[in-house]
Amino acid sequence: MKYSVVLTPTVDSHNTVVRAEQLGFARAWFFDSPMLYTDVFVSMALAADRTERIELGTSVVVSSNRIPPVTANAVSSLNALAPGRVILGLGTGFTSRSTLGQRAMQLSALQHDMEVIRALLDDRDVMWRDGEGERRVRFLHRGERFSVLKPRVPIWVSGMGPRSMALAAREADGWMAFAAGGEHGVQYLQGIAAACKEADRDPATLSRAVMSTGCVLDEGEPADSDRGMANGGPLAAVFFHNYVEGLVDVELPEDVISAAEALAEIYSRYEPSDSRYLELHRDHLVRVRDEERPFISDGLIRATSFTGTASTLRAQLDDLEAAGCDEFAIQLMAGHEHEIERWAELFGLVD
Repeated sequence: MKYSVVLTPTVDSHNTVVRAEQLGFARAWFFDSPMLYTDVFVSMALAADRTERIELGTSVVVSSNRIPPVTANAVSSLNALAPGRVILGLGTGFTSRSTLGQRAMQLSALQHDMEVIRALLDDRDVMWRDGEGERRVRFLHRGERFSVLKPRVPIWVSGMGPRSMALAAREADGWMAFAAGGEHGVQYLQGIAAACKEADRDPATLSRAVMSTGCVLDEGEPADSDRGMANGGPLAAVFFHNYVEGLVDVELPEDVISAAEALAEIYSRYEPSDSRYLELHRDHLVRVRDEERPFISDGLIRATSFTGTASTLRAQLDDLEAAGCDEFAIQLMAGHEHEIERWAELFGLVD
C-alpha cells in the first residue's frame, strides 16, 4: 500500500511537498475550496517546480468551479511542469460549494464535465454543454511552451455513495474517498468493490485510495489533547457542520445529538442571517473554532478521524490493505505540517 499526504493548499505548501518527497511519500493531494484555501493550481504549480518524483493530485476539483476547458488547460499546464506526475481528481463538491451557499452538484453534470475534460486531455474534439447551449471545443495550441498532453493524465473520481462509486467504476482511472477512520474506509472499499463487480471491471484495474486526517497519539495521550484537537479535531467539527446543514443521515448517540443541537443553536445566531454558512465553514478543516471546542470530546475525535496510538492505527491500516486499499493518504493540518515526521514513522517510511 502506498502512503501519501493531503494538504489544504497554501502559498508555501511546496515546502511540505518537498519534505514528503524526501521521506518517500508517493503523492501529495491538494484540496480545492476557493473560498477557504490558496488556489489549488497555484499551489500545485509551485510544488511541481520544486520536486522531481512525487506525484501531485487534486482532491478534488469540483467541476462547477471552473468550466471544463479551463480545468483541462490548468491540468495540461501542470503536466508541462511535472510530466507524468499529475492526477486530476474530480468530485461533486462539499465545502467548495457549501461555502458559496450551494449543495453538491448533480452527478450527471459531473459526468458530462468529466467526459469533456477527458476528451480534451486526450487531444480530441468534444461537444461541451453549458447554460448557453452546446458547442464543439478542442485545444488549439501545440507545443510544450503552452501545455503538455502526454504522458496521459489519469482522472480519478471521489465517491462515497453508490452512484458516484458506479461512475468511478465505469469511467475513471482511480477512486478516492475521505473516511472518518479505518472502519469507514473499509466500508467504502467494500462499496467500490461492489461497484466494480456491477460494472464487470476487475477492481485491480482501478486505483483505490482512502484519505483521512487525525493524530498519532503517544501512549496514554487523550485524543482531545492539544495535539489531538489540532490534528483530529477539525474533522470532528466538520461532522457538526454536516449535522447543522442536514447532511447527517445516521442514528446518533444521545450525547452526540445533544452536542450537535447545542451547536445548531449557536449556528442560528450567526450573522448575516441569510448566509450563515459563511461563518459555519470558517476555518473548515484547518482548526477547531473556540465555540466548537467544548463539544468535541476524546470519543468524538476517535470516532470521526484517524486518531489513536501507533499500534491501533497500524491495525486499521492492515484492515484497509486487506480490503483492497492501494493507497492511504493523511491530511496534514495547516500550521501542523511537522506531524509529517510522525506519520512517516507510522507508515514505515523511516526507521
